[in-house]
Amino acid sequence: WNSKCCSRACSLTWRARSKVAYSCVFCQKIFLSSHSRDRKYCSLQCTHLSKRLPPEKKRRNTLTYNSWLNMRYRCLNTQNPQYSQYGGRGIYICKPWLDSFAAFLVDMGYRPSPQHSIERKDNDGPYSPENCIWATSTQQSRNRRSNRPLTFMGKTLLLSDWAFETGLHRTTITSRLDLYGWSVERALTEPAIRRKN
Repeated sequence: WNSKCCSRACSLTWRARSKVAYSCVFCQKIFLSSHSRDRKYCSLQCTHLSKRLPPEKKRRNTLTYNSWLNMRYRCLNTQNPQYSQYGGRGIYICKPWLDSFAAFLVDMGYRPSPQHSIERKDNDGPYSPENCIWATSTQQSRNRRSNRPLTFMGKTLLLSDWAFETGLHRTTITSRLDLYGWSVERALTEPAIRRKN
């Protein structure tokens, strides 16, 4: 323990009191560090990412940066065609991500491929570390508001999965349930009538 202290407990107390709050130069998160080490980064991850992160001009061409920008446009730009489905219905971006691309990168990591985009696990929830993952369009289609669960013969699947199981088109099943008022059993079991040309 510290030579100035009379015991280990005293040393730990002295260390805790001697810590100062810093702001990470990469992700802007607040962290505690001792006086003896004036740290710029809150973690090794931030240190490594800061070295790998391209300059501002080059970021504009990266998949991850474009995903971050598009997230902001959907939630903040009232002229965006998708605004009504995002910012217009209360979907917001957590403050660290709103203020900093670096903070977004630390939490989400790099976009795995061109087929991936940001997916909110709770479709009515915000863009935040707890609610977002990278997902393909196929994975995201399972989380749409229009993709509801249906129970038939003790088995619960999403409407899109029942469409795959039965060979029926998902719009056919939706029309049968919503437009014609059919039961789930009838909507899933009655064959589709093919019209002759």
